[in-house]
Amino acid sequence: MNDFIDFKVGDLKTVIEDVNEDFDLIFQDVGGKTLYNTMFNDYLRLLKTGRRLLVEDVPLPVFI
Repeated sequence: MNDFIDFKVGDLKTVIEDVNEDFDLIFQDVGGKTLYNTMFNDYLRLLKTGRRLLVEDVPLPVFI
């Protein structure tokens, strides 16, 4: 599995700054729900066109 999955674990704001690769899938599960909107543009930067962002416990309402 390690050949296909690259887990990034740590403080989201710090980890994401150092990432410069494209991803097929990003799964977000953060404790601070205020980070959802803050990090959205970073997710778009990292996701390949047509790929997926999975968000656990998204606060409502959500407008994309």
